[in-house]
Amino acid sequence: MSENSSEIPVNGTADPAGPSNVEITAWMAVSVLLCALGAYTNLMALIATWPRSADNCSLNLLVFHLVAANILTLLVNIPVKVIMVHVKVTLRCLLPEEICSYVNGFYIGGWFLIYWTDAALAVNRCFALYLPRHYMKHWTASMNRRLIPVIWLLSAACVIPTSLGYGGTMQMLSLGQCALRSANSAAGTFFKLAPYIPLTITGVCSVLLLFKTCPRSRTVVVIDVRNWVARDGVRRLKMAKTLLVTFMWNAVFNIAFGVFNFKFAHIHRDNPFAGLWLQPCMALQCAVTPCILLHFNAGYRRRLANFRWRSTIISYAPRPANTATGHSARRSKVSRSLSYAVNAVGHEEFSMSVISPTPERRHEGRTKCGIAESLTNNCRYI
Repeated sequence: MSENSSEIPVNGTADPAGPSNVEITAWMAVSVLLCALGAYTNLMALIATWPRSADNCSLNLLVFHLVAANILTLLVNIPVKVIMVHVKVTLRCLLPEEICSYVNGFYIGGWFLIYWTDAALAVNRCFALYLPRHYMKHWTASMNRRLIPVIWLLSAACVIPTSLGYGGTMQMLSLGQCALRSANSAAGTFFKLAPYIPLTITGVCSVLLLFKTCPRSRTVVVIDVRNWVARDGVRRLKMAKTLLVTFMWNAVFNIAFGVFNFKFAHIHRDNPFAGLWLQPCMALQCAVTPCILLHFNAGYRRRLANFRWRSTIISYAPRPANTATGHSARRSKVSRSLSYAVNAVGHEEFSMSVISPTPERRHEGRTKCGIAESLTNNCRYI
């Protein structure tokens, strides 16, 4: 998350020459490129998870909040750190050390938002899989709306005291990056270990999800399309597997960052430029997370496809003319039909419910798709 060790020297390095401009330029290019790619992938996921009034899924708001926190980190927090390094190393300008209290405070706060949202998602899936009868009653969408401010309060409680100098101080290192120098006290130890509280919750819940999902991974389940209880159970299991892959991906980076900052903190002293490469790794972590969500979740892909269809139809729909020929009139009619179909599908819920076929639509166990269902690829095999 950030350099967090009392062993890191302030405004000093073992290499007086420091990194060359070519090395700094290469580091900046990689960081900016990963941030741009990550912003694009997270924007696609943000569109797919955008909350709607007809959306009754209690999980969707938390996923949307996670993606929004990723965008905040990629577009604000990491670029600001890149600019600070560029100003101090390349432009040779002096930066006031007090700026770290604000810059690193927002930076660490963004990561706390991601960590606590991951923890809330992990607890949500464990509750849904281990207590399915109580899930719909106790964990509702309104509960998630109240949970979002709690996540922000927890993140602020872990950041504001250190930004004010309680339990540690924010200090600037030799290359312009900021670090938290923890005090040798109980408060300093607590704030040093604070990021690992949500990570521990996520890890324990991930192990529980692993035990719950692995026995069913090779099981082929045939359910009645009219049995909404069975459909919800299968949907929750699929979403749990998706989030489990996300948690495992984040765990690889979080464990590596923790080992680096606590066991190899001397690298910041011996080779401070090597510590800068943690920033591109963090950008890569945020950039791949939405790809996992979109790859393993068909509902998110359909919602993103619906958005693209509506954008395409609105952009290329022909304008009505007073002297329209027969061909243009037919084209206008087709465009209006497509628009009506896509708008009708746009109100489809996130729950990815299976379409129940009517007797006249059944044909060799397969449902026939109408135009609205064809546009969203929402036909299912029975």
